[in-house]
Amino acid sequence: MRLDVRMRKANRRRGGAREIEVKVDRAMKRRYDALVAAIARTTRKGSSAFDERYEAIGEILDSDPPLWVAGGYSTIPAFLAAVVREPERSVRRMVRVARFASPAEETRYGVAKLDAGLAYVEAKTGNTIKDRLPIDWRALRVPVRRDGKNRRVAFADATVDELHAAARALRKPPHAPKDPLVARVDAALRKAGLGAVRVHAAAGRLTLAGIAPADLAKVGRVLATVPARTE
Repeated sequence: MRLDVRMRKANRRRGGAREIEVKVDRAMKRRYDALVAAIARTTRKGSSAFDERYEAIGEILDSDPPLWVAGGYSTIPAFLAAVVREPERSVRRMVRVARFASPAEETRYGVAKLDAGLAYVEAKTGNTIKDRLPIDWRALRVPVRRDGKNRRVAFADATVDELHAAARALRKPPHAPKDPLVARVDAALRKAGLGAVRVHAAAGRLTLAGIAPADLAKVGRVLATVPARTE
């Protein structure tokens, strides 16, 4: 038996979608049915079967060719709505945790913390985690700011919010160095008590904003003292 199933795949060049055909053979259908049975079984078991449930879902979502077409679905959202009944974003998070953490770690740290920890590791390495890499959560240290001081704490002691903040800090692009002329003008304005004036350089031109009408003459005098170039 072979089923020809049409699925919709995003066409990124045109911003739309196109239909492609996936051949579904008996082996694909048997594997799909076994995984769907596991999902149904673990739904009844509850949290004790977290790993089994989301590893089965992950295999259906990420296999190549995609196993969800063996169920007659043309898109991932259609499969999730009919079989899993959970939002895709939530499912992806759970699948990732089930794939990279052990049941003991899930019990100790919780799914939300492990998901935040994985996001931090990805931000730190600069890569999306795809393979089953061993992560030593006990050895992982996380930079946090507490009581006005920067420090590094063990993963177990970091909060979910602190893990998210640490990941955001790593993803933030580095600040470009300030234009030297902008720096000199800004310093002169601040020294003259005109710190509210904003200075910006673009395309070889200097732009000033936030000048109060009463300060216009004073700003002009300050600018006259700033050298355009330094030797």
